[in-house]
This record gives sequence, C-alpha cells and structure tokens, in this order.
Amino acid sequence: SLPEAVSALGSLDDPDKRLDFAQALGNLLFSHGLAENVVLLAPLGEQLVDPKGPWQIPMDCSLVKQLMEFGRPLTMMDIPDEDLGEQEIELLEGVNPDMILPVSRGGELSAIVMLNRGGDERDYSVAENFALELLIQLLGEEESRNGSGQADGQSTGAQVCPGSMVRGDNYEMPASVESALEDILADVLLHLALELPDAPDRQHFWLNFERLAETALPVQNLAFLAPDWDRPMAVVGNKDGLRSLDLGGERLQIFLRTIECPVEVDNLPTFFQEIKQKLVHAGVNWIVSLSWEQEYLGAVLVGLDPVTTLGDPTDLMVELFYETSRLLSRFEGTHESADSNLEIARILVSQREKRCYGSDEMTRAIIDNVRSLAREMGFPPDQKRDLIYGCLLRDVGLIDRDDSLSTNPTGLEPEQWHDYRGHPARGADLLAGIGLSATIIDVVLCHHERFNGEGFPQSLQGRDIPLPARVVTIVENYVGMITGLNGMAPKEPDEAAQVLRDNFGQRYDPDIVSIFLDAVLPGADKNHPSVPANQTDFQPV
Repeated sequence: SLPEAVSALGSLDDPDKRLDFAQALGNLLFSHGLAENVVLLAPLGEQLVDPKGPWQIPMDCSLVKQLMEFGRPLTMMDIPDEDLGEQEIELLEGVNPDMILPVSRGGELSAIVMLNRGGDERDYSVAENFALELLIQLLGEEESRNGSGQADGQSTGAQVCPGSMVRGDNYEMPASVESALEDILADVLLHLALELPDAPDRQHFWLNFERLAETALPVQNLAFLAPDWDRPMAVVGNKDGLRSLDLGGERLQIFLRTIECPVEVDNLPTFFQEIKQKLVHAGVNWIVSLSWEQEYLGAVLVGLDPVTTLGDPTDLMVELFYETSRLLSRFEGTHESADSNLEIARILVSQREKRCYGSDEMTRAIIDNVRSLAREMGFPPDQKRDLIYGCLLRDVGLIDRDDSLSTNPTGLEPEQWHDYRGHPARGADLLAGIGLSATIIDVVLCHHERFNGEGFPQSLQGRDIPLPARVVTIVENYVGMITGLNGMAPKEPDEAAQVLRDNFGQRYDPDIVSIFLDAVLPGADKNHPSVPANQTDFQPV
C-alpha cells in the first residue's frame, strides 16, 4: 500500500539510506504495474549518482536543466539530444528508460527516477501519467518531511481534471492517485465555501463556480435555470447559444424537479427530443438538478470539455453540486439579508465617525484590512462577515457618551478614563440577548485586551483572548497608525508594520501579526523586532 511504501522510503538526504529508498520505490511502482525496474539518481557532491549501479551525471548537465524546465514525467522522445554530454548519452542508452521522473524540492532537483516498464505495452496511459505526476509531488513532499520535519504542502501544479481520471477501462487506480484526487476535490470544495457566498449576484456566483471548479471538473459551458424560468438567468461560456435557449414547458419543469442524479443529455427521454437538440447545439451535455432541504433551487446545464473528460464524472458532479446547492440556498436568502444589515451598520458607524473625526476613512480601512486578514487566515464566510460586524460595533458602548471619549482617549481625565475603560463591557451588555454570534460579542468585549495581559476589561492573556478579538486589535491599531488616529501624524505602512513587530507578544499575538503583514505588506520582514517593545513610540488604546 502507499502508506507502507512511504514509511519505507527513507530519506533522499541520507546517502546511506538511498539504496533502501530505491528498493522501496521500485516495489511501490512494481506493485501498481508502473515499472519492472527503477534507476534512482540522487545528489552526491557535484554529481547525481545511482546508489546501486554505475551511473552518474553532473548536477549542472543539460539533462538536469531540461528535466527542471519541464518539471513533469518525460519520455526519451521529449529530450533533445543535441546538447547532451557523453555521460548523459551513455546513461540514457544504457538504461533506455520508458519514463523519466524529475523530483524537486524548493526549486532544486532532488532526484531523477528512470522507469523501465518491460513487457509488450511500454507506453503509459493518460491516467498513469497523472499517477506519476502525483508521485513526483509525493516524493518531493516526503523528502521535505524527512528533511525538515514538515511538508511544504506546495503542489507541483498538475492541471489534470480528476473527473477525467477516476475511471478507466481495466485500470485499477493506485492509492496515491485516489488520495490526491480527494485532496483536489477537498481543496475545490473549501474554496467554493469561502468564495461563492461573496458573489455580488447570481451571474458572478456561477462565474466563480466555474473558475473554482476547473481543477476538478472541465466545465466549458454552464447555465443556471431558476425554478419555473424558461430561459437561463446566468451563463458561462457559450453565452449566445445558452442565452437563446427556450426551455419552457411544464413537463420539463416536472422532470427537472424530480431527477436525483446528474443526467447526460444523450440519455434524456425521447419526448424531450427537441429540447435535447437545443441543448446539444448550445454545448450542453449534462443536466444537474439542485435542491436543499427538499426545496428545489433550479437546474444547472453543464457542458464538459470532451477532450479531458475521459470517464464518467457523475460522482464528482454529485459532490460538487451538493455543496453548491447548500451555498446557493443561503445565497438566495440569508446571505443577501445579512449583507444588507451589514451595510446599514456600516453607514451608521461611518456617520458617527465622520462626526468625531471628520472622515470615515478609519472604518473603510478597517473593513478592507479585516477582509484581507480573514481571507489569509481561511475564515469561513459567515465568520468573516461577523468579524466585520464586530469591527463596526466595537465601540457601541460609547454610543451614548460624549464624543471626546472617542476622539482623544489618551488625554482623558481619570474619571473619564474610568468611563472609557467600561465601554467594552457596556457594549457587550447592549448587544446581549439579540441573537448575535459569539464572534461579534467577543470582538466588542475583548478588542482592548493585550496579549501580555495588560489590557482591559478582563486582563486576559495570550490565547485566552478570543481569536476574533486578537485579529481586530491588530487591524484597528495598524489602521489607526496609518490614518493618524488620536491627533498623531499618520505613519507609513512600513513604519506601522515595525510597531506591530516591536510589540510581538506584548500587545499583539505574534502569529497573527506575521499573517497580517503577509497579507498587507507581501515580502516584508515580519519576524524580528528591531527595538525592544518598551521603546515603541506608539501607545494603542
């Protein structure tokens, strides 16, 4: 099995284990019918050396450069021989591989694996080529795990649709391929859940679906047919052909509401012959009915790319459109309502901010930065929206107080300062009992807590401070610095970033600071404070 093979592979970094590595790799490929013999070349000094044979080539030779340029399984026909040196030609002629696999890590070649398949059928099928691409990725990640303690998790970027690979005549899929396909599907489903709810309208909902699903499903054309509609309301791909579709008729509507699995257009009942011709002409070859909690949401007309769709994609479409149905049901109801309420809250808070500061720049900048950070941290759409709610409502406890408490809290009298310190608890009390999420309440109550325990109102410390509050504290303080809050001169973004770094583990969660700076200042040094935290010239409130 793949797990057993991986556990036996050992480390390419250890020359003493490379013979065992080559043997385990050969056993894995032989057990799945992918190779009779395997030759492994791994770095040793300035050479790539076969641990069990006579072969070696220089690390800087033409063959290595070509393999790194392609980054995928190659046959002998893929390699031009005019630039090859004597050692490279001797190697290729001696081994005569049916397939050559470059294994890389961090942009550098880690190994070359040469396969001899043997037998009469020496060519590799499309599915087997895909399996070998995934093997390259696995070996690169496995080397990283053995060498550094963790996998880098970066894909080699094989752009092959799993819908076209999950089945093949007389082909038993290796466990490595099944696992990788599951990972691809899981990644697509995650991105659907994160991004579809943010679509501004149904057209963009389906545009985003097509874009996000393309690594799993080779969609060329797509149209969404709402309940009881005769024409598509959203189309992707063949716009003229899809928009011209007229699919009226009670019989078709009944059929769409009752089908439980994706139906291939070629298999439509005979009394839909005219509709079938229209769909084929528009580039549609599948129909998927959408429903959620026994409510019919409409149908999707799908045209898959016939070149890359080699097998039956039914199961894959079931999984993708099941999740999409859930998101569509929310998008058509609570999503739009929640966004409307959020916009109302933003307008009200902006008006108060204009009164206090003369501009609502602070609110707009906080919302933009919270969205960036929430996206970087992988927050689900609902929690991302609640984070923004929390930002907008964080000072609701000051709503009935004099504006001076907001405009210059650092210059307050002791009595005023006591009143100011009470606004998080007052705000949380005002919002209690109206069904708001814990994320919103946590932000309102804890956005003045400090990572070292010196904040208020509860003096919470470290990870005892709710995560949403730790997020908002960093964003609010950063935006306050670059907009010049409380009468201070605005700082440049890199200066504000330095203040955040200087307060690693003091005012701010260091992990979130690093993620935040990755999101707003890509490429900047995020990890080391340049001056002690107690020397910073900024005093966030």
